[in-house]
Amino acid sequence: MDDASSVPIDQLLAELLGLLGKTVSVGIATTGDTPVMLANLYGPLLAGADLSEGTTDAIFVQVGNAGSGFIVAPETYAGAGWSGSRTDTLVIRLGAVSLWISVEPEDMPGLRERT
Repeated sequence: MDDASSVPIDQLLAELLGLLGKTVSVGIATTGDTPVMLANLYGPLLAGADLSEGTTDAIFVQVGNAGSGFIVAPETYAGAGWSGSRTDTLVIRLGAVSLWISVEPEDMPGLRERT
């Protein structure tokens, strides 16, 4: 992954916004020397809910129509970036887990070029 620590959370949210409606596969894995796959979600990335309470800004991002998804919150956000030279996998580090969001090939032509 590119230098994930340099990607601010507002830029991550903009990237996620650009993926709305695209079919994605979200791999959820532990971080560390020996990552372990915990779960996988599949379906269109849908707008989620604002979970902000008081001074904590958090959003729920829905994957598919069954109500599954993930939460992005500033207190757990540890960085994000596009995986190496690939432009189809967004990696987000949230605390002790990483999310590997891969865009399905049929949805790739609409994505902008990344350097």
